[in-house]
Amino acid sequence: MSKKHFLVIRFSSIGDIVLTTAILQSLKNRFGEIEITYLTFDHLKAPLMGHPLINSLLPVSKKGGFKGILEIVKTVKRIHREKPIDLALDLHSNTRTFFLKLLFSKIFYLSLDKRKIERFLLTQFKINLYPFFQKGVEKINERVQRDFAPALGWGSEAPKTHIERERTLDKKIFFMPAAAHPKKQWPLKSFEDLIQSFLTDLKYEDYQFVILGGPNDNFCEPLKKLATDRPKKVVYAQGKFTLDEVISEVATGQLLIGNDTGLCHIAEALNIPVIMFMGPTSEYYGFSPILEKSLLKYEPIKCRPCHHYGAGKCTQPEKFCLTKVDYKEVKDDADRILGVL
Repeated sequence: MSKKHFLVIRFSSIGDIVLTTAILQSLKNRFGEIEITYLTFDHLKAPLMGHPLINSLLPVSKKGGFKGILEIVKTVKRIHREKPIDLALDLHSNTRTFFLKLLFSKIFYLSLDKRKIERFLLTQFKINLYPFFQKGVEKINERVQRDFAPALGWGSEAPKTHIERERTLDKKIFFMPAAAHPKKQWPLKSFEDLIQSFLTDLKYEDYQFVILGGPNDNFCEPLKKLATDRPKKVVYAQGKFTLDEVISEVATGQLLIGNDTGLCHIAEALNIPVIMFMGPTSEYYGFSPILEKSLLKYEPIKCRPCHHYGAGKCTQPEKFCLTKVDYKEVKDDADRILGVL
């Protein structure tokens, strides 16, 4: 008897892709010997590479318009011909996956509800209809239970995210000052003051501090002076790594301190605690830290949340939800997490 073939779909973004790895174990637990194919964008496939529960990784290029959708449909049709798909699990629910749903009208196709109404009411009117606060994988699990469990009949186990990389425990702390939108960024001066506080603390004399960022995050350059002044202690690595390389690099550390970005979710999937700054968005959307030692930092002000993914301009004189988070408090949190007291 051949194995059941499941197609799991999530194109982006990097943090969401990492969070979806949490349900792969649930699928294996419920259905036993199955074959999982994961459909995602080629430039975001790195966290899924080598995952022990993914039998086949199906990367597609990110092309806009109907041409891009048609390429995805053709790719999935080819895979379906080679090995018929028994279940398509849509964890994205967007325009691209709508056309895939039409393709799979004759097979079992399940889509995840993004709770857009609840998200809109919380963002625009501060009306919270979410049943209760949940961490990232708890939110994924709750959604899966609500949307898929009646059809799939699995239990209520709480899965964990996972990225397959070799782990070491070097004395490294990583910093991620960048974010997709400026409104989500803890002040650069706060990052500078925080790193300086580590450098002047003798308890961290054998630690190394690595500043990360993408190739376009040039606004981080003022932090380069820290590496110039203390080249053996501080590494300025903005734009130096590919996504795959940065995952392997983070896997060598003990803590990541950064904004609400996919890199925080990557670190936790590597079992590395994080201190995450989440200003304009909300923990109720399901993207907060999941590890017991990890922490979420923000100032609870009335205008928060103001956007479901942090876009747009701040309506206040400054980003109080983030600027009021004191670097000294963050340093104390790091001390407790690392047991450096």
